[in-house]
Amino acid sequence: MTISTFTERSKAVLSTLYPTPEALTLTRHLLLERLGYSIAYIMLHQDEVINPDFELQLLSDIERLGNAEPLQYVLGYAWFSELKIGVDQHVLIPRPETEELVQFIRDEKFVANANMLDICTGSGCIALALKHSFPEVNITGCDVSFEALLKAKNNGKDLSLNVNWVWTDVIDNQWGQIEETLFDLIVSNPPYILKSESEEMHENVLQYEPHIALFVEDDDPLIFYKRIAGYARKNLKSNCQLWFEINEKQGENVAELLENLHFHDVRIYHDLSGKDRFVYGEKK
Repeated sequence: MTISTFTERSKAVLSTLYPTPEALTLTRHLLLERLGYSIAYIMLHQDEVINPDFELQLLSDIERLGNAEPLQYVLGYAWFSELKIGVDQHVLIPRPETEELVQFIRDEKFVANANMLDICTGSGCIALALKHSFPEVNITGCDVSFEALLKAKNNGKDLSLNVNWVWTDVIDNQWGQIEETLFDLIVSNPPYILKSESEEMHENVLQYEPHIALFVEDDDPLIFYKRIAGYARKNLKSNCQLWFEINEKQGENVAELLENLHFHDVRIYHDLSGKDRFVYGEKK
């Protein structure tokens, strides 16, 4: 099978789920990841015959993609902030917006041996990206899902990045090993999509990504922010930072929550699409 033949077969399957340009983009990214070919190489070598071993793998991949499984789960990894992060259906696929959050924090300065905490760590992508950027900083990632913590721990091993992984339950205010720990920075990308908003989401997200990491009840959309901000009031050192990723519709509400808890210099930041996406506050 040539690259051209595979591309046409893949587009035919995926175009039943996605617009044709998106189906083509998915196909090219699959070839790039499985074969190591650049997009330019793929476009210029349409008549090249694919190695039979890779052909079998690619056909299996297309079958899974045709069932609406996200590409990152098919591959078993996602690229995040230059790191190859292992993912499966126990963890969310890292989003570009979360990379923006990491970049905001990268622009700050931290002393050696500072303590950072990533709450609702999932795959560990934020914690690992920060450890990669600040090797001398102590970083802890916590989550309620044991499966997510195992994936994060394995990602840390694969990347040779030493992060401490801890079980916590934000909703029930169970902080375990970090109950009394003080931090120089706390960051969180908690569940923030209202269950009523699920109708607007693509099938591949609803069918495959863990709902526990996505959704909150409509009657208390800020519950994670309340619990985490309350913990941060006790466990952030003075003049230190709290960062949140948020639902674009909740920027003012999250900012008001932090102000009511006496955080200072509270700010709302936009993502690259111009939407309210991050909230920052300092503990004085």
